[in-house]
Amino acid sequence: MRALFSALLVAAVIVTSPVRADRDALPTMLQPYAAALTEVPRALARQGAIYVPAYSTLSAIAGLTKVNFAVTLSIRNPSATRTLVVRRIAFFNTIGEELQVYLTQPVGLRPFGTVNLFIPVQDQRGGAGGNFLVEWAAEAGAPDLLVEAIMLGEMGGSSFSFVSRGLEIGAARWQ
Repeated sequence: MRALFSALLVAAVIVTSPVRADRDALPTMLQPYAAALTEVPRALARQGAIYVPAYSTLSAIAGLTKVNFAVTLSIRNPSATRTLVVRRIAFFNTIGEELQVYLTQPVGLRPFGTVNLFIPVQDQRGGAGGNFLVEWAAEAGAPDLLVEAIMLGEMGGSSFSFVSRGLEIGAARWQ
């Protein structure tokens, strides 16, 4: 009986203990934002996936030339009180091929915390139809993650910038 009680107590501690993001194991792109990250809550009642258009290049001057863009993916927690979890970040090209997975381990994003991912102007793999898929999870009552792509480019003496807001597309496809 004592052994059973001890086993149940140990199981309860394991289930209720928060999971910590291992800062040393963070992907390079998240290391500058380590202070915005926190423990991953255990009680995650909601999950989703956000599709974010990210234009690496666009046609200009009647399609005769192209403007290349640097892309910043900005992932924001709009909650003042709750941690949101970023589970996975993947980048796709114009024809829908997965090009790169930037995050495979869940990380907790502090209230009002932000992390950014940068793709330089020289990286044109995404093309005109590039996009990100950001998978997330949250405790009950938490808001959805806010995800935007900011594109910056120049051609001749002109600079161009625009923002593309992510679209919630439902539960994650990849588990």
